[in-house]
Amino acid sequence: AILDAKTYQVFKRPSGLGDSRWSTVDPNILFYISGNTFRKLNVRTDVTTVLHTFSEGTISLGEYEGNISIGDAYVLLNVGSIVMVYDIKNDVVVAKKDLGGPRDWVSISASGNYIVATGINSIEPGRFVYDRNLNFLRKIFSKGEHGDLGYDAAGNEVYVQVCPMQMARLDNGQVTSWGISLCGHLSTRNYLRPGWASMSSAGSNAEIFALKLDPSKTVERFAHTYATYATYDAEAKGVFSPDGSKVMFN
Repeated sequence: AILDAKTYQVFKRPSGLGDSRWSTVDPNILFYISGNTFRKLNVRTDVTTVLHTFSEGTISLGEYEGNISIGDAYVLLNVGSIVMVYDIKNDVVVAKKDLGGPRDWVSISASGNYIVATGINSIEPGRFVYDRNLNFLRKIFSKGEHGDLGYDAAGNEVYVQVCPMQMARLDNGQVTSWGISLCGHLSTRNYLRPGWASMSSAGSNAEIFALKLDPSKTVERFAHTYATYATYDAEAKGVFSPDGSKVMFN
């Protein structure tokens, strides 16, 4: 469902969108996948535009866990282990490569300058960084947990993860660890307030808080959720609004 953000009432229930992401430029636009096509939908006018058709087959957005770069310039799409960097603005595939697999997810970074991929399941765990042309740059973690791509407080592009909580710069691999073993879910989709990550935990003392992405260990507590769950899909996974002022849960 798409909600009215002022009233929180259901605005409409579009169907057939597949994997979808909001534009970070136009609040009326939702990018989505249908079969082997990458499309956009204007949710107010219901006008759909096919942006590109991929002859490689049925695509996904990094195996359903990828994002579009901030500014709607680039997206990484995949058909199995074949990944393609698509330039949305110029309607051209700028790079294509078989990275091997299976991998849990692959995504483009917030700027569109880097690609980050999980290791090949059970063979080579960790997190790996490539440039936009899919040239391998570096391995940033040997063990990978739930995380997200964003900017630290100094403006560097980073991958941040939990269990333990740590981040690595994408340009040089420098790691910052906070010495916190907390597990749960983490998001850096607050692109209008970079330098923070939202963290949601579960259990009898579960809470949602913001962690500043620098060595200071500064936190901003939003709420105790006391969330329990019966299944993975029932977890209260929190995600920031773009300006970091609100948290939305599934």
